[in-house]
Amino acid sequence: MCSFDDLDGIRDQMNQVTKNLHDKCGSTKVKNVLWDHGKSPDQMHPSELLVRLTLDIYKFPPSKPHGDPNCGEGDGKRRDQAPDPEAEPTVTPSATP
Repeated sequence: MCSFDDLDGIRDQMNQVTKNLHDKCGSTKVKNVLWDHGKSPDQMHPSELLVRLTLDIYKFPPSKPHGDPNCGEGDGKRRDQAPDPEAEPTVTPSATP
């Protein structure tokens, strides 16, 4: 059983999560967490609780395992695919005088 103070604390924790990434190694974002409740006779606990949220689940697999200390570092670009060593190199034409 949770109290209204517990719910306020959870809401504060959710609002402090950077970029909605609760697991920096994951490929899912939790956003728009809202709830509605009734009040029990003691006025300190919800008699019922309805929680709504949005999950953004991305199709790429995480490139690092859960808990990896390097998760969340870098410039935000995906590094889960190594360059293909068999691929043709990109040739940039140079200007000749």
